[in-house]
Amino acid sequence: MQFQPFVSALRAIAAALCALAVVSGVLLGAKALKDRPIDLGPMIETRDVYALVDATRTMDPEARGASGGINFTKAKSIVTSGILPRLGPGDRFGAYRVGTAFTERGNAIVNGSLGAFPARLRDAAVAKRHPETVDTWLQQAQAAKQEGQWVERVESLGIEPPGRSDYFSALEYIARRCRAAAAGRRTCTLVVIGDLEQNPAPVPFVPPAPEEDEAAWFEGVDVRLVSPFRVATGRAGRARDLEAFWSTYFRERGAAEIAFATFDDQDPPIGLNVLDGARASHESGR
Repeated sequence: MQFQPFVSALRAIAAALCALAVVSGVLLGAKALKDRPIDLGPMIETRDVYALVDATRTMDPEARGASGGINFTKAKSIVTSGILPRLGPGDRFGAYRVGTAFTERGNAIVNGSLGAFPARLRDAAVAKRHPETVDTWLQQAQAAKQEGQWVERVESLGIEPPGRSDYFSALEYIARRCRAAAAGRRTCTLVVIGDLEQNPAPVPFVPPAPEEDEAAWFEGVDVRLVSPFRVATGRAGRARDLEAFWSTYFRERGAAEIAFATFDDQDPPIGLNVLDGARASHESGR
């Protein structure tokens, strides 16, 4: 009987140690789960966006100097204020000037990628659970735009000496880029900013019928055409002719959607990037 208190004490100590072991195991398990890398799926790119900016004298016939006039300045601001801020992770972007001739190297203003991101972050519910991760990817994309001086490159674009506005050659190049996007399972959006006057113009003023290999040039592509004509006077009739011309051109080449706007419209020409869109979706659902 004299050993009973000692045995009871040992049992109490053993029970305490067992409880401590259980608690420690739970804590260590929780820490392991916390430290384990989050599986957010494969890295993906989701969208290509291309902008064509008319940099010819027809944009501002009365302007003097390489800086152009009000229309050319507004055309560049549509890119810097309406397109660039809405680009983010998963986006590829290219801006090119429309001029007398077209080469990829000679007409490029900006050409780059903002990098892939984890696929599951496209889901608004997942994005809501990982706000810091979403912010990190968005900040990296913003830094890439700043390091690439995308805004500065667009703003420094000068107007060309007198020449022709060869939209057709620029569009042929963009069509190849959009087909490559489709092959990579990325969407493609094209924004054309200018007076939309192809020079030399076809006679009669109808777009050339597509060759067999051109019929799918813009298949699945969203096309936005932005011109200055509402703020100019006496051009309503010509604006209608141009809208009919380019609607036929893109429709015959498979465009998914064709929309027209003018320089004084306030809506941005493209949607938000996927991660900003996911974040906006879960914030609006609070």
